[in-house]
Amino acid sequence: MTSVFMVVELSANCVIVLPVMVANTIAILVSGHMQHESVFVPATSQDGFDLPSAEERREHPVMHGEYAMRRDRERVVWKRTKVSQALERVEQDCAQALLVEVRHGRWAWVERRDLKRALDAGKGAEGIHAAVRTRPVLRIYPDLMIDQAFRNLAVYPLLPVASRMNPSCIVGTQTIEELHRAYANPRIETPAGVATPD
Repeated sequence: MTSVFMVVELSANCVIVLPVMVANTIAILVSGHMQHESVFVPATSQDGFDLPSAEERREHPVMHGEYAMRRDRERVVWKRTKVSQALERVEQDCAQALLVEVRHGRWAWVERRDLKRALDAGKGAEGIHAAVRTRPVLRIYPDLMIDQAFRNLAVYPLLPVASRMNPSCIVGTQTIEELHRAYANPRIETPAGVATPD
């Protein structure tokens, strides 16, 4: 369209608008069939440069936390939950850690191996808060970029995803495996239990 406006402005003749548009469309179709990439790509490659392409960036959707969050509370237990029950929950989920709600709007995490040790020590009937050492965890939000979750998951095995409207309410959880699956196939197929945006 830029070429059409330039021709019209330089010629000051509106009669040629339609022929110019037809010629411009034919030129785009022919050039696209003969060469799929922009003329600037081979030109810069000859000079030894590899510049980023805006078109390639547009093809990759912006990834937010809602693309890779599990909308359930299967990985969340109350701090007074018995060690034996918590261990059963984490083994059913084949996870390495659980989130523990220490109080309303505050969560921590506990490792599977710590639950196993407490059970072997005869503390299976005790609450998690009394038998196992829990560690504080940061919350994230569904609208945050996924790279923020990657940074946090370098420290924590899983993260609570909280609501923006009510930060004390957990709406899901995230693990590194779910983020990898979201990047591998963000649009076509989503694993069971992982939410997708509308």
